[in-house]
Amino acid sequence: MVKSNFKFNVLIVSSANDKSSDILNALPGFTFLNSYSFLETIDKFSSNHPDIVFIDDDMVRFDTDSLVKEILKIDNTASCIILSSDSCQGRIIKARSNGAFSYILKPFSVSKIHSCIKQIMELQY
Repeated sequence: MVKSNFKFNVLIVSSANDKSSDILNALPGFTFLNSYSFLETIDKFSSNHPDIVFIDDDMVRFDTDSLVKEILKIDNTASCIILSSDSCQGRIIKARSNGAFSYILKPFSVSKIHSCIKQIMELQY
């Protein structure tokens, strides 16, 4: 059963605020942190232990699978959700094989975000 009053801490890793804004609008009332680089993400993940990490697969400074691996070294139960365009299917598959929880294709819908979060809540709580 899902706890309806539970508030998730969310880390959003993206190259621009527009992806963060889309997620923020879909998840009112959640606590958010934003990150724009590999090292900043690792630092914020280590310091804040977010419940969910949304990672924009279109990052230009580093690849998603390396970031997922590093996050899982810190916490092997971390829930990383990849945001990706259709043209990145190979990268999505590689990230999932390296431990990413799920992915959402861009442009994404609020219902898809809620579906992934519900799956995480059911598995963790």
